[in-house]
Amino acid sequence: MTQSGWSERLAGVIAGELRRHREAKGLSAQQLAEACTRAGLPMQRSVIANFENGRRASVGVAELLVFAHVLRIPPVSLICPAGFEDEVEILPGIQVNPYEASQWISGDDSLEDPRGLSDEESEEYSTVPIVAFKAFMEIFDVLENENDEIAQMQAEAVHKGVDLERAGTYFSMTQKVLHEATSRSAYLEARASDRDATAEDRVNADHAAAEVEVARLNLVEATLVHHRALELDRRVEERKRAFRDCYASARRVLQIFFDKGWKLFPILPLWQDLFEKDAAPLDSIPRGWVPKGE
Repeated sequence: MTQSGWSERLAGVIAGELRRHREAKGLSAQQLAEACTRAGLPMQRSVIANFENGRRASVGVAELLVFAHVLRIPPVSLICPAGFEDEVEILPGIQVNPYEASQWISGDDSLEDPRGLSDEESEEYSTVPIVAFKAFMEIFDVLENENDEIAQMQAEAVHKGVDLERAGTYFSMTQKVLHEATSRSAYLEARASDRDATAEDRVNADHAAAEVEVARLNLVEATLVHHRALELDRRVEERKRAFRDCYASARRVLQIFFDKGWKLFPILPLWQDLFEKDAAPLDSIPRGWVPKGE
């Protein structure tokens, strides 16, 4: 396929997708034209009919945006027939998968083209506000998720009564109680086995042996509670490390905006303090049961 006539071929792709999505919505060309007019772009039915039938080999950006708005689809869907075609000639002579093309148009990925800029120029070219914005929003979502995870885990700890410090204390205490009970039981059993032992000595020895069994059961329970507290603490600390990593990434994105002198998108002013701090604001995350160190 020659590169000449590429704009007409791309217009043909858009026309085909326009027809596909229009028919999927159950709209006639007349109804689509009327909807575009109501949306603020006056349009005649003949414009749509001529475009879809190939008698008109071009489409304006304004028309494409209004078409997408009226059809309730992303504008990129009219350019990249993802899910319907294997390839699209997104640039003259450049055939790629429609999904890859849509990622390039949306700023999610670069487009491989050996005829384009050098690697150094391409890296600079890709550092644009829209790309930084998307990167920041991805980080922002992760930050929210990590914070929610931490809160859920700590709520779980409160609900289950898991307290690492108290669990550790209880574990140590039950170990000590078992050790003392075992020693006492051994002493009383020795007395009960003596030839001069009384019936009371036997009762005391049996009672001490029962106390040993109770102490063993308590130690099993304390061990389970302690292990559960340790595991929950480990999970929370993992999430906090992930939170710190995302926090650092967010600051790096902010650095790009400040260095480039770009205008901040609406959510960024809420995060400007991140740039001025050296550590993540983990003080805002309630530690509660989480120990300060083992």
